Amino acid sequence: MRTSDKNFKKYLTNSSYAVSITSSAATKVSSLLPKWCRRYKKYGVDPKTKLLLFSDSLDFDRAQKLYEYFCDKTKVSFGIGTFCSNDTEENALNIVIKLQYVNGRPVAKLSDDIGKAMCRDADYLEYLKRSVEFRLDREKNK
Repeated sequence: MRTSDKNFKKYLTNSSYAVSITSSAATKVSSLLPKWCRRYKKYGVDPKTKLLLFSDSLDFDRAQKLYEYFCDKTKVSFGIGTFCSNDTEENALNIVIKLQYVNGRPVAKLSDDIGKAMCRDADYLEYLKRSVEFRLDREKNK
């Protein structure tokens, strides 16, 4: 979910579980956190039930600092796969590995940036997009 006022609506606040944040944006997040907490509370949602997921160029020290700052305010999680899987002296490649199938069924990545949506099964991806749009439209009209 983006942090803009227009996107922080009741239907998104209640239906989204997590906010994914690049670790480079963590400073901005710390200044926005009080605003997010107020908005969640405005809609009757306890901010401690939501998750901030930090990723992008994390190591254990940076994750620990982020955890210490945010842990008493909300749930916190980290994506530090590249750092963990690179056990060589070489610089890590800047790559992301995504699931394509689980138990023979397609897996999709949805994003508010249409270019970042991914799925090997185009029909399934279109179905998911329609499902999300339907739910968001239904919630807006309540």
